[in-house]
Amino acid sequence: MFERLVRSQSKSQPEIVKPGREGDKKRTEALEEQVKILSSTASEAVDRASELEEEVRHLRQITRSGSLQSSLSSFSHSTDGSRLKSSGSMNSLFSTLSTDTAATAEFEDDIYRKNSVSGVTSDLEVERQRRILAERKVEELSKSLSKETNSRIQLEVKYKALEESAERPDESQEKRLHTLEVALKAILNARKELNSIRHYKYV
Repeated sequence: MFERLVRSQSKSQPEIVKPGREGDKKRTEALEEQVKILSSTASEAVDRASELEEEVRHLRQITRSGSLQSSLSSFSHSTDGSRLKSSGSMNSLFSTLSTDTAATAEFEDDIYRKNSVSGVTSDLEVERQRRILAERKVEELSKSLSKETNSRIQLEVKYKALEESAERPDESQEKRLHTLEVALKAILNARKELNSIRHYKYV
């Protein structure tokens, strides 16, 4: 049963996706889905364990009410008394056989009840182990989901910063362009002044 549970869980592992924003989103969604499935499995195991515990209590009460010890004591008392009182009587012999048969049937019923309790107890232990395994897997997936979520948040912050950086103009570049424009204007003005001086010189 444990092997089947492990195989079923291994089959439900999230598929491998490519890195990136879309890949992180798919991994997170896959982990969330696994947490839901395993949480449901753990809940079912808890419910089943409660049912089995109730069944164990019921069977134990039945076993106590018709215990093997009282059956054997009654059987021994009845057979010893009948043998002492009717050593040579056929009627007493049949009575003894009837008592033996009744005691044997009660003994078998008692054995059946005890076997039933043992079987239910075994099933209960299996359910408990399944619940422990499911809870452990849920805890592991929750940690993995938290890690993936944090990684996704960090990547989104990084992507947003890159987008803002791409959209925002470079201040240093703007300052450099402004300086070049001012220098170009100064050069043009100087040329105008120089041309003006040359013009007056020749005149």
